[in-house]
Amino acid sequence: MRYLLTVLIFLTTNFYFSQNHWTFNYQAIAHDANGDTINNESFEVEVGIYSDTLDSPEYEESHTVTTNNFGLFYFQIGNGNIISGNGLSDLDWADNNLDYFVNIKILYNAQDNDLGFYPLVSVPYAMSTNFASDAQMVSGNTVESDVPFNAQFTDSQQIDLFEYDSINKSITLSIQSGGSQTIYLSAFGLTGATGLTGPQGATGAQGAAGITGPVGLTGLQGATGPQGIAGITGPIGATGSQGVTGPQGIAGITGPIGATGLQGVTGPQGIAGITGPIGATGLQGVTGAQGIAGITGPIGATGLQGVTGAQGIAGITGPIGATGLQGITGPQGIAGITGPIGATGPQG
Repeated sequence: MRYLLTVLIFLTTNFYFSQNHWTFNYQAIAHDANGDTINNESFEVEVGIYSDTLDSPEYEESHTVTTNNFGLFYFQIGNGNIISGNGLSDLDWADNNLDYFVNIKILYNAQDNDLGFYPLVSVPYAMSTNFASDAQMVSGNTVESDVPFNAQFTDSQQIDLFEYDSINKSITLSIQSGGSQTIYLSAFGLTGATGLTGPQGATGAQGAAGITGPVGLTGLQGATGPQGIAGITGPIGATGSQGVTGPQGIAGITGPIGATGLQGVTGPQGIAGITGPIGATGLQGVTGAQGIAGITGPIGATGLQGVTGAQGIAGITGPIGATGLQGITGPQGIAGITGPIGATGPQG
């Protein structure tokens, strides 16, 4: 089975044939896999006429068609753009040993759907009547060989009588210089072969409701038909546009606080720097008797600033000892007499 486009196409076809031209009609209705008609679409159709379905076509042509509002399209076989062969008239329609087949291919959306081969029935072969397969000359006219030997032909003969009898269902025909002949018809004429079903016509207006007839007998339950072949899955549609962002959801409950991590190890204490030398302390003056406070003498000159020693590496801090008990506060002693200020020693 072959498929057309990305969906399956079903074709309901009918053939109509012209007796006067080297063409015959083809029409079909295109449906998608859901049974909906494919309306107002254009595509290309290739037609091939084969005498051997395993060989190349005897004749091949193409048509560009457009469906109408009901999915119907049609064209004339023999009136397309020739792909191969010279035309339908070159085929040997009079050869009773040949069977011709028609092959239809639909090209749509860059896909080729081959609908297979269908035998051409008797009507197209009527085109071969343009040629008599066995003819003789009688009085300068070409006729078939089955004409009686004593037949007489006269140019421009007139029809003297053509009469239809509707009661007896007969036709009486009389030709100039000849006798009359009566032909009796059946009540409905000759029954021709049943034609192919035509396309579904447009739905007509709703007629007035008729009188309800009597209920007929219930017919027998018909047999269930076979399950039809599932159609091919259509292509995935295009992604839709981004929807509107929904409202912010309620915040979730805060989880429990995790356990505190371990205390990191304290790094080593740097080496303490060397303390510079302390300057010499002046001699303690003798405490004189408490006299009247004299005038304060001038402040001696400040000694030179000693050179600051290099900062030693900080030593490791020892452990802090336990705090001793608070001693009892002794009584306040008598303040001694302030001695003179000694000279400032050199800066350590």
